[in-house]
Amino acid sequence: MPGYFLYSGLAELDTRDAMDRLGEFILKVLGWCDGIADARVGQLRADWNAITNADEDERAFCRAAGRMGLDPYAIDQWPTGLSEFLSTGFGQRVGDRIVEDLLESAEPDSVGELWQWVSEAETSFGLQAGFVPGVGSDTKFRKAKDQGYFVARQVRLAAGKGPDEPVDDIGRLAGAVDKERLSFEERNHLPGGAVLATVGWRNPSKPVIVGPRPASRHSKRFLEARGLYQALIGCQQGARLVTRAHTWDQQAARAFAAELLAPQEALAAEARPDMEPEERWELQKKLAKRYRVSTEVIWLQLQNQGVWLNSEG
Repeated sequence: MPGYFLYSGLAELDTRDAMDRLGEFILKVLGWCDGIADARVGQLRADWNAITNADEDERAFCRAAGRMGLDPYAIDQWPTGLSEFLSTGFGQRVGDRIVEDLLESAEPDSVGELWQWVSEAETSFGLQAGFVPGVGSDTKFRKAKDQGYFVARQVRLAAGKGPDEPVDDIGRLAGAVDKERLSFEERNHLPGGAVLATVGWRNPSKPVIVGPRPASRHSKRFLEARGLYQALIGCQQGARLVTRAHTWDQQAARAFAAELLAPQEALAAEARPDMEPEERWELQKKLAKRYRVSTEVIWLQLQNQGVWLNSEG
């Protein structure tokens, strides 16, 4: 690329206004291209006509394809049967948040098999909508991690946890916000590695996370913490997924889990920016043992707090 960025930045745009302005730009480009006999111009014009004249079913199909990173106007390049599945495989649930979670994480050639597992888990355990009033905030956060940290601190405060106190039982934290404990229900044979668990409410006060049991103790605790975030914040319209995707909700859930289990300020109080690499590693291991998380979680929390920033571990 023969250019470089002078600086980075963040801007919040109104969705409809941004769409209108981008549409105006495309029309202007097509106007500049009038009279040019080039197949690429013809294809752009045909695609834009299809986009602007799409009905709601077509728009839903395009949104589903876009969540998977697929071009809805290049179906001939898709895996066999995927187009039909996106059109009919979810029934009337294409706009549900759990379907969006799936599409944002699944591989195109395994989405059908994965959806079968997810929908069966949802039905078998009676997972439905639920949430906890008063948890969360109407504040618009600039970054997903900031929202996760905010909610984690709310929950720790409600549970009466001191700023450096480890969390022994994640399931019991739901009780701190007037609900029954979060339960983990094992359900194996989850295809692929994109989805880690399904989360929902068995009744208005019983949050449940369903999925294969992670191999390590630390991974299970982190998964349960991510599931608790989805139960408290994400399940207002129905069950949700915990996935490996980097969407806003999944990033916020990771930040929530990290801050809930290993609070940044408590970790930073133990660390010095001038520590030698061996000292840092020993401290990571000590803190990981105290808070029962992986050393990677400790490292990332300290990085996000500005300790050891841009340094090698």
